[in-house]
Amino acid sequence: MSQMNDHRRLSGNCEAVQNSAYDLVRHLNSFLPPGYTIMRRKFLITGYLSLLPLLLPLILSACKGLSYDARRAMREADTYQLYPEKETAFKTSSHENIRVLIMSGVTEIRVSSTSLCEVRNFEEKVTLIRAQTVFPRISEDGIRLTGDNLHLDRIIILATGDGMLSLNGKPYRGKLIIQRNAEGKMDVINVVGLEAYLYGVVPKEMSREWSLEALKAQAVVSRTYTIYQRERNGNRDYDLCATITSQVYGGKEAESERTNRAVDETRGMVLFYNGQLILPYFHANSGGITEDAQYVWAVKLPYLKGVRDDYSMNVPNYLWKLSLPLDEIRKALNEKGFNIGQIERLMPVKVSPSGRVEKIKLSHSGGETIISGNEFRLKIGPTLIRSTLFSVTCDNREVHFEGKGYGHGVGMSQWGAYAMAREGYSYRDILGYYYREVTIQVQSSGVHGSRLD
Repeated sequence: MSQMNDHRRLSGNCEAVQNSAYDLVRHLNSFLPPGYTIMRRKFLITGYLSLLPLLLPLILSACKGLSYDARRAMREADTYQLYPEKETAFKTSSHENIRVLIMSGVTEIRVSSTSLCEVRNFEEKVTLIRAQTVFPRISEDGIRLTGDNLHLDRIIILATGDGMLSLNGKPYRGKLIIQRNAEGKMDVINVVGLEAYLYGVVPKEMSREWSLEALKAQAVVSRTYTIYQRERNGNRDYDLCATITSQVYGGKEAESERTNRAVDETRGMVLFYNGQLILPYFHANSGGITEDAQYVWAVKLPYLKGVRDDYSMNVPNYLWKLSLPLDEIRKALNEKGFNIGQIERLMPVKVSPSGRVEKIKLSHSGGETIISGNEFRLKIGPTLIRSTLFSVTCDNREVHFEGKGYGHGVGMSQWGAYAMAREGYSYRDILGYYYREVTIQVQSSGVHGSRLD
C-alpha cells in the first residue's frame, strides 16, 4: 500500500488523498481542536461526545472528494478511535531503580572506577574497602576481596563522587550488587535508574541509525515492559536479565546520543489498557501479520490482537529458508528432554488464523509426539527457526522450511516500526497500530495509581 510523503490539509476536492484510510485520518487531525487526534481502531469517542457535531461534517466533507479506492480503503480498514492527545499521568513506586542481572555463575570479576570503588556490606551501612580496582572472587566461605579476610554472601560496590564503575572493563551507571547464588558462584546485578537503564536498552534493541520516531516507540515499549516486570518481581533478587530473556541491555557502553534522545523525549511515558499497565511484547519482524497472544501463550490479552502488517514486508528478515536433517531435529529435541525415536514424518497439525504453526506432529519409531509450534522453534533454535510462520516439506530425510518474519510475532514489529517511521508516521501512530486501544500515560513519583492530568 503506497503512503503519502507529505501531510497536506484536505481542501476542495481532496485531490491529494491517496488510497489509505490512515492518510485520511492524519488529514482530519489537522482540523481538530488542539489536544485531540483520531487513531485507527474502533470508533469510540471516549469521553468526548461533544466533538461529534464537529467531526461528522468534516468526515462527510472530506469523503465527497475521495476517489473510489480511497472510500473502499476506509470501508475495509479498521474504524477509528478518538482519544485525548495529552497524556494522562499515573503514580508508581517512588523507588525508581531497576535491578538487572548482567552476569551469572562467575567465579571472579574485576570492578574499577573512574574515581574510587567503595565496597559496602549489603545493608550499605559499613564501608569495607576503598580502592581504584577490586577483584571479588568466590570461595567456599562466600565472596572474598583480594587481600581481605572478610567472607560475605552479598556486597555492594559504588563509585565515589561522580565516578562510574566498570565491570571487566565495561562501564555501567549506578551500582553493582555481587552475591553468591545457589550453585555457589557469583551473580552480578546492576542497580540503575529507570531512564538510565533505558539508555542502555534502546540501542541494543534497535539500530541507533533508525528514524527517531521508531526509536521513541521502542523507548515507550521498553519502559512499559520494564515497569511491568519490576512490579511483578519485587520478591526476586532482580527485575530483569540483560539478555533476550527480558530485553537486551548493554550498559553505558551501548549508549548513543540519538537513542538517549529518544528516551529523553518520551521520558516517563508508558502504555495502559483499561486502567492497567500493559505487557507490551515486541519482536523483530511479523512476516506481514502479527499474532494474537492467545495462540502463542494461551493467554488472552485484548491489546495484543493480530493485525495485518504490510510494513514488515520487503524489509530484512521478512523471508527465510532452512533445511535440516531429520536426525539433527531428533538430536536437538532429545537434548532438551524429549524422547523421540527415528523421525519418519514431521507436519503441522494446527495453524492459527495468522498462518502460524500452533502444533506440529512428529511421527517416529517410538510413536507420535505433538509439540507446540513455539516450543518446537525454541528447542530447535530461535535463530534457526526464525518464526512459526512457516511451511514444511520433507524429502530424503531432510526437512525444508520456508518462513516469514523473525520472532514470536506478538505486539510491535520492530522492522514494521522502522518502515512506518520512514513513511512519516509518529511513534504514537506506531504504538496505536500494534497495540489495540491503548493510551499513553506519564509516570510520576508517589504511590501506584492513575489519574487524569
